[in-house]
Amino acid sequence: MACTTGKCIVRDGYTTPYSGVANNSGNYIFGMLVTVPYPITVTAVAAITIATGGVFAMGLYTDVGTGLPGTLIVGTGAVTGTSSAQELAVTPTAIAAGSYWVCASASAAGVDHWGYEAANSDFAGAYTYTGTMPATAPSGSIYSGDTLNFYLVGYE
Repeated sequence: MACTTGKCIVRDGYTTPYSGVANNSGNYIFGMLVTVPYPITVTAVAAITIATGGVFAMGLYTDVGTGLPGTLIVGTGAVTGTSSAQELAVTPTAIAAGSYWVCASASAAGVDHWGYEAANSDFAGAYTYTGTMPATAPSGSIYSGDTLNFYLVGYE
C-alpha cells in the first residue's frame, strides 16, 4: 500500500500475475469474489492480461450473499487488452468493507488473455457482450479451481 497526501492506495483481489491464460467463451461474464477489509473509494477495476488483443469491459458488483454477483456498482466501457496490468478508471465510488465481485465480459471467445491459475473459484454467467456491463449480473455458476487476475483499486 502506498500513501501520499493522507490517502493510501489499495489493491484488493488477485494482483499477483499468473502465468496461465484464461480460455473464455464469448457472450459471458466472468468474475472473481474479492474481499475488501475496510471502507475505500474505488477508483479502478483491473485485470492483468497476458497478451495484447481482445476487447472487454469490466465492472464491480455487489455480492448477493449466496456467493454470486448482484447489482453493478460501477463499470467501464470497452477496452483493448494489453500485455500488462490494466487498471481501468471508473467514477470514484465509496464502498463499505465486505465481499464484492470484480467481473469482465469479452467480445468473443478466447480473446480476453486474462491471467489464470488453477486455484480458488470464479463465476461465469451468459451475457451477450455489448461493450459495457449489465446493471444486474446474469444468473450463472461457480467454477471451482479457477482464479482470474481481477482486482480493484481504491484509496482509504
